[in-house]
Amino acid sequence: MLIGGGQVVEQIRKSILAAMFTEPAHEAIFVACCEAPNADDAGLDTSMLASALSGDASVAALGGPQYLARLAEQVGSAANANHYANKVRRAWQRRQLALCAEGICFAVASDDEPDSEDILRMGDEVRALCGEVASGKHRSRLRMTSLADITPERVRWLWPSRLAHGEITLLNAEPGVSKSILSVDIAARLSHGDAWPLGTGDAPERGRVLIIAGEDCPSRTIRPRLDAAGADLDMVDIVDVRDGDEHRPPDLGDLPEIREAVERKRPQLLIIDPLAAAMPGGTDMTDAVTARRALSPLSRLAREYDFAALIVHHNRKSADGLALHRVSGSAQFAATARIVLGLAPDPDDDEQVGLFGLKNNLARVPETLLYRVVDAGGVPRIEWTGTDDRKADAFFGAAARNSCETPAIAFLRESLANGPRPASEIESKAAELDISKSQLRTAKGRLGVASKRQAGVTNGPWLWSMPTK
Repeated sequence: MLIGGGQVVEQIRKSILAAMFTEPAHEAIFVACCEAPNADDAGLDTSMLASALSGDASVAALGGPQYLARLAEQVGSAANANHYANKVRRAWQRRQLALCAEGICFAVASDDEPDSEDILRMGDEVRALCGEVASGKHRSRLRMTSLADITPERVRWLWPSRLAHGEITLLNAEPGVSKSILSVDIAARLSHGDAWPLGTGDAPERGRVLIIAGEDCPSRTIRPRLDAAGADLDMVDIVDVRDGDEHRPPDLGDLPEIREAVERKRPQLLIIDPLAAAMPGGTDMTDAVTARRALSPLSRLAREYDFAALIVHHNRKSADGLALHRVSGSAQFAATARIVLGLAPDPDDDEQVGLFGLKNNLARVPETLLYRVVDAGGVPRIEWTGTDDRKADAFFGAAARNSCETPAIAFLRESLANGPRPASEIESKAAELDISKSQLRTAKGRLGVASKRQAGVTNGPWLWSMPTK
């Protein structure tokens, strides 16, 4: 109510009463909110409320104006006001139920003859309260709102078409394709408020970044990379939780601790790297229900505190299907994220990487950007090189072809790299490596290996050779 303004106050007044609060100070604050002028929805004037409550001893005992200011600051959003009002109402109903039950027990246990009418009356009250508690729980799960009552909102972009306030972006690629290095480049730019690369967006407001790093060591990997990227280190925090005598990166089951970190630091960006390490222990990454339950609370938290979430994720090992279908684990990970980006090596330049859009529910899929990973004193750093008209499947198609290389194909390619060799020699060596003859024949066909007798030798050996380009 403190930050919601007139409309929120009016809604809450219809659902709960001042007498439902257990703390006298909270009851007094509720009454003051209801009586305060609230013609607009910009939020109530806390200084005016403090003046109205200046003579209330219960509020003064909690800190007076400072307590009110702290309450207003700690509330992230007025969107959940009805939810908390229902909690107050249900807690009051349970207290009333307990009082009625206590009254019945007292009346029955009394030495005096119990008044049967009083007991029956209290029994009726218990039944009515039980019904209210049960139906209240049921009503709280259903809400229907006319779209005419919903105010449209513009998407607030942190990085246009790639990172949005209040939304999750999934960054997907094969291991070793510089996903984490890219996330560091993004964090460094935001820490200074630097413009986004290649003219893809104006300089964002300088903002704080939180990183949940499930694999990379903060001192050996993350800090040196941030230094190389020129980050303002005072604006970037690593999030850990205490686990006994140790500290560890939180997983998505530690949402209260993640919420506390967000509440204290108010970041513009939260980076989770990688998703697999942030899933609670024993989680089945392929289960759709599990995937949605893991990401949905994070999505709600992002909207409540208006930060962008960037989650680093891996591709499937299978190379089949469209680029979006290569997102590892359940398809619900890609479905829950509003934006999915991909990374893959440039098929025309193996020292260059493409950053492209796979899915975007909030805007058009952005253009592809290209960069190189360069050496900065022994530490990798991103160097942006240009834009590209090619789409995701052009990059992932090349990555898929490379990822399809079996041990038999790799062995045969290496064995014939320096020219023709006797088939018998290759087959013998393959057997030592547990590569079967059928696997070898398949690899031979896939690579187009030529087979012919050695020229100029009667009954000479069969030689295998790579096809001429």
